[in-house]
Amino acid sequence: MRRQISVMIMALALLGVNAGSALAMDPLVVPINTVVHGAAGQLTVLESVDVPSDLVGATCTVTTEAQNQSSAHRGNDIFVSTNGTEIVLSDVEAEPGKVTTASASVVLGQTVMLTLRMGPDRVFSGGVQATFDCAPVETTTTTTTEPATTTQPPTTTQPPPPTEPSTTTTIAAVSPAESTTTTTQPPVSSTTTLAPTTSTTVTEVAGLQVERDQLPFTGINIAVAAAAAVALLGFGLVLRRLAD
Repeated sequence: MRRQISVMIMALALLGVNAGSALAMDPLVVPINTVVHGAAGQLTVLESVDVPSDLVGATCTVTTEAQNQSSAHRGNDIFVSTNGTEIVLSDVEAEPGKVTTASASVVLGQTVMLTLRMGPDRVFSGGVQATFDCAPVETTTTTTTEPATTTQPPTTTQPPPPTEPSTTTTIAAVSPAESTTTTTQPPVSSTTTLAPTTSTTVTEVAGLQVERDQLPFTGINIAVAAAAAVALLGFGLVLRRLAD
């Protein structure tokens, strides 16, 4: 049991060391060791360094140190600048072997620049180093949840059905006409037979006209037959008397 606990403690210790190593970042160092000649008051860029992308925006403590050699050149100033922040090392070669330091907190930009402003001796022969110790840049992840969008199908408006024109049928009322009977008498011939009488009746009822032809009587006329019989009877009596 104790052995297992010891193993777990060692494992946790190793994890802590690895985590610390992962969080630790190598410092950014910008060294300068050169000789420059120029006019008094002239500005000369000694070094311009691009900052690694993982350090851009990091908060760092910058320590600058200028070390003079055995010669002395009065009035030489060094400027360390980044992201709008500037650190000044004044009169770094005022006397032989002089060491000038400065420290400040800066936020790194895209570049780090070291600039010399020349003094009246018009020569610079010193060495300068700027060291940036930075904390890792914290990454903030923002998750935005958009509301679900429901797409409604387009609404189609159907045109109203065509309206047929209304048709009004007007039926004129026709007053029923009186029945009209027309009797046509044919001319009297020399014979004793009378032409049949033709009777045409036109009846108009509720706007409808109906024609009806009355056919003449085609049978034996009773009056004529009776007269003929009487005549024949009389003629027979006469003949009989004559025979007697």
